[in-house]
Amino acid sequence: MNQSDKSGITMKLYLFFLFCVLLIGESSAVERRVMGNDFERGLHGWKVWNAGTGVLTHRNGSALLVPSAGRKRVIAGSGFGLRELDGMRFNWSMRVRGAGSVRFGIFIYEKDASGTVKRVAAPEWGPFHQLSSDWMTLSLRLDFSERSVYDLSFLLELTGEGNLQLEFDDHLVMADSDSGNSLEMESCPPFRKGDTLPDVVIRTAAPEQECVIFGIDNSRMPVKMKSKSDSLLTISGKLLRKNTEGGFSLAIARKGNVLRLHENPLSEQEYERLDETAKKIHLEHPLKIVYIGDSLYDFDRGHNAADGVHYWLGKYNSGKTAFFNASVRGDDILSVEARLKRNKKVRRPDAYDTFSSLSPNLVFLMLGHNDTRTSSQDGFSSPAIPPEIQKKAYLSVISILQKNWPDAKIILVSSTSPDTVFLKEKAQQELKKNGRAYRFGDPEKLEAYNAVLKKIAEEKKLDYLDYYNTMKALPREQKKRLLRENDGLHMKNAGYLFLTVKLLDYLSIHL
Repeated sequence: MNQSDKSGITMKLYLFFLFCVLLIGESSAVERRVMGNDFERGLHGWKVWNAGTGVLTHRNGSALLVPSAGRKRVIAGSGFGLRELDGMRFNWSMRVRGAGSVRFGIFIYEKDASGTVKRVAAPEWGPFHQLSSDWMTLSLRLDFSERSVYDLSFLLELTGEGNLQLEFDDHLVMADSDSGNSLEMESCPPFRKGDTLPDVVIRTAAPEQECVIFGIDNSRMPVKMKSKSDSLLTISGKLLRKNTEGGFSLAIARKGNVLRLHENPLSEQEYERLDETAKKIHLEHPLKIVYIGDSLYDFDRGHNAADGVHYWLGKYNSGKTAFFNASVRGDDILSVEARLKRNKKVRRPDAYDTFSSLSPNLVFLMLGHNDTRTSSQDGFSSPAIPPEIQKKAYLSVISILQKNWPDAKIILVSSTSPDTVFLKEKAQQELKKNGRAYRFGDPEKLEAYNAVLKKIAEEKKLDYLDYYNTMKALPREQKKRLLRENDGLHMKNAGYLFLTVKLLDYLSIHL
C-alpha cells in the first residue's frame, strides 16, 4: 500500500435516519476503536450481497468490487460483530476510489419482545458520491443514542454506467462518547427468583442529567429519565422486564456512554448462605470500610463484592455501615503508593482526594494481578514488580495509611486464583499474532506475591485474608463459572458472590 494513497479528501455523509450534528458547546468527544480492517490479509468477511450480481476480490491490500456483465448496480456487505448497540454512537470511515457512484448504508437488526432477532425490512442509505481515480475518505456517524438496535450490517452500493468498479480500504469503526457523561450503577440489591425485582439506582456524572433507558416496561421504545440534584437516578423495579431466568437486562445511555446491566437472581441456597452469615454480624457502633484495589473491585460498581458486602451488612445493621471504594483498574502497589504520595502522573490521580475526610475502621488492600504480570520480552520470567520492590512499596503504603488513619485496621488480601490455562493460551495467541504479549496469572508469580504479603502481615501484625488458595482448590470448570468468558481473570456475578461470601465470613469472625 503506497503511503501517498493514505491522503485524500474527507467527505462527511449524514443519514437523516441515524446521523446527527455535534452541537457547539457539548463536551468533547472520546473515541474508542471497535473495528478496523486494512484488507492486507483478505476480505475480512466482506462479500457481494446478492450472489451473481458482481465479484468481490482481494488485491494489493485492498478490496475490489465489480458488477457482473450488463449490470449497473452491485452491493457488498459485511457484519459488524458487536451486539446490543442500544444508546451507542459510532463513526465509520473507509477509503474509496474507482468509477461510478457509491453510497454507504446499513441494515438494522432488532430484537422483538420474545427475544427473536429480526432484520428491519429495508436498508437505510446515505447519498451517492461520485468516484474518481484518487482515494478519498468517506466517513459517517451512526447515532443510536435513542434507538434500540441489536446488530447491524455495513453496506456499500456501487452504481452507474460504463466500466464500474469500486476499490475500498481501511475500514475503521470508532465508538464515540462525550467525556463528562459517564454512568455508574450505585446499587442493585440481590434478589431471588420469586422476588419482586429491586429498584436500580444509577449515578450520573452531574446532577439533573437526562438519560435514555432501554429495557423497561413492555415496550421496545426507550424512555427518558433524569437524575436528581444528588446525581442519582432511580429506576423502579416495577418498571423492569423480568426474563425467563427471573432476572432482567437494562441499558442506560447518555451521549454515547452506555451502562449495561444483566442481573440474575440468586438461588435459594446462595441467598440463604449470605443471609445466615449477615445475621451473625451485629454492629454496636457504626462501621466504615475503605477498599483499595484493582479492576476486580473497580469493575461493575453497584454490584461487585464491595457493594455486596455493604448490602448484607446493612440488612441487619441499618444505618450503621458506610464504605468508600477507592479501587482503580490497572493498579498495582506502586500505583497505590504514587497516588498516596500525590503523584499526578499516576492513573486517576484524584481517586484518593477524599481520604483526608474519611475515618475508616477497616481498610482492605486487595491487589496482585497487575503486580505479577509478565512480558514476552524476557520470556515471561519476571513479574512486573519483583518481590523486594513489592515489599518496600507495601511497607510504605501501610505506613502512610496508618499515619492518616491511626485507628483503622488494615487487612492485606491475597490475589485471586485465575484460569491459568486460558491465560497462558491467550498470551501465546497474542505473541503469535503481534510478536509480543503480556501474561497474567502465572501461579508461581502469584504465590510468591502472596507469600510476601503474608510475611508482611505477620511482621506488622495485620490480618491476612486468603482468596487464592480457596480458589486454587476449585476444579477448573467450577472456577471458570466465577470468571468472565474469554477473560479468565475478571469476575462475573458468580465471582463477585464468591468474594462477598469470603469478606462476610471474615467480618463475621473479626468484628
